[in-house]
Amino acid sequence: MTRAPVASRRLEFLDQLRAAAILFVLVSHFGLAVDGNFGAFENRTINLGSIGVFIFFCVSGYVIPWSMRGRNHGEFVSVRNFWIRRVLRLYPMYIGAALVGMLWLGTPAVKTAIAQAYANEPLAYLTMFATMTTHWRDVPVVFDGLEWTLAYEMVFYVACTVFLVGQRVFRNTSAVIGVVVALCVLTLAPDLLHTNNDVQKFCFMYLFFAFGLLFFLKGTGFISVRLFGTLALLVVATMTARNALWYAYWGVNYMTFAFAPAALVFYAFASGRVIVVSRAFSLIGTASYSTYLTHIYVPHALPLTALPWLWRFGVWTIVALALSVPLYFYVELPFIKAGRALPKEHALPEGSASGETSRK
Repeated sequence: MTRAPVASRRLEFLDQLRAAAILFVLVSHFGLAVDGNFGAFENRTINLGSIGVFIFFCVSGYVIPWSMRGRNHGEFVSVRNFWIRRVLRLYPMYIGAALVGMLWLGTPAVKTAIAQAYANEPLAYLTMFATMTTHWRDVPVVFDGLEWTLAYEMVFYVACTVFLVGQRVFRNTSAVIGVVVALCVLTLAPDLLHTNNDVQKFCFMYLFFAFGLLFFLKGTGFISVRLFGTLALLVVATMTARNALWYAYWGVNYMTFAFAPAALVFYAFASGRVIVVSRAFSLIGTASYSTYLTHIYVPHALPLTALPWLWRFGVWTIVALALSVPLYFYVELPFIKAGRALPKEHALPEGSASGETSRK
């Protein structure tokens, strides 16, 4: 039996997954920049960008709860330290990339839309931007569409905070089952009742977080292997049913064939069945957040219209990846280290949380 990933392998398999995810995103977005019809082609076949985003969601479902544990993995960090580390991890690059886009590299149309939105409701605009939730209000930002993933991530951080405050959920199998089953029901019920709505779309996205979370709970011994298998199959079955219903309504769309490869790739790496021995590949994953926030500017800064499409695609990819590495080391990493250097302030030790502990 393949062993579940442990803390010592965290950077290896998670960074490899991030690398795979960001490469899927680059192919999708740069393909669209080369040919405006590429997006329609993806939606009729398989959307590589959606595969990448779904992998990122799965990774977050694993790594965010993992980051809530203390260095010796015998305690949980405090809510205060958890959020300080999250802010230091996310916001310096987020704000820096937004400013660069606004001042130099953003498209004129997006800049104009932002200026008008800010002029109409300055406080609301700044609040949405500061909380990374612009997607929910259709507020224009310089990332030109990428911000929708950040909105889902922020809600997941809030959910993990609830878990952190009530640590019993990690040891209470009933709570784990209830959360997963509720997500599955809310994803399918509206379609079955012919009331397709935003709630089910929201829950569908969180099935990927739940998939990653189940791997974390199984790998750290909070749920049994049998329960993990049952709930993981339920999540995948719900994804499959949801996309089958979507197909019945609208035919092939951007998620029809993306969810299965995303879940399979995450499973392959997280279970140790696929391990890429490449420092360069892992480095791409390490710097993937910088790449995600800045790659959208590369085609605007380097149009390269005189080059054949394959050359343009290749140059953009190399530039995006090459720029992201120094951005990680000189922008992201200093703040990450500052978060790690916070004084130890733990919540309850794991052993003090009452509830049920599953055996493997």
